Amino acid sequence: MGKVTMDVGNLNHIPADKRAAATSYESIVSLYTESDEKHKLIPKGKKVGDVHIPSDTRYTVTYEE
Repeated sequence: MGKVTMDVGNLNHIPADKRAAATSYESIVSLYTESDEKHKLIPKGKKVGDVHIPSDTRYTVTYEE
């Protein structure tokens, strides 16, 4: 069938028999930008430079299906 690559925020979302091959990494913090401000995408109470998406641990695995 081909290669499958999964990138998930919860190790339990990877099939149990593939978890041993998974690696983890820390995602990058996403901040609100001037573009977000220009397009009115910043919620009330937030400003340019505030955290939009905090960093978190992610898990990735690639396997043949």
